[in-house]
Amino acid sequence: MATRDIKIRNLDAKVVAKIDGLARRKGQTREEYLRLLLRRLSEAEVLVQRTNHYEAVERQLIDKLEQYSVQLEEIKRGLEW
Repeated sequence: MATRDIKIRNLDAKVVAKIDGLARRKGQTREEYLRLLLRRLSEAEVLVQRTNHYEAVERQLIDKLEQYSVQLEEIKRGLEW
């Protein structure tokens, strides 16, 4: 896979210190930590779209199950004489 460099200049020292602390807590270098964050950020939109799709499918399944439940109750009442 081809790679590219990204350089970020003029960050506030407090921001860099916070990033360094977060990376250290995870046992990572600043570069490793930022690389992982950037990869996750680049994948976030796809994950949100998938989540929305699965939620829509789940709602459709719930609606169908509720319809089937009503139909089964109607059939059950029809069989009781």
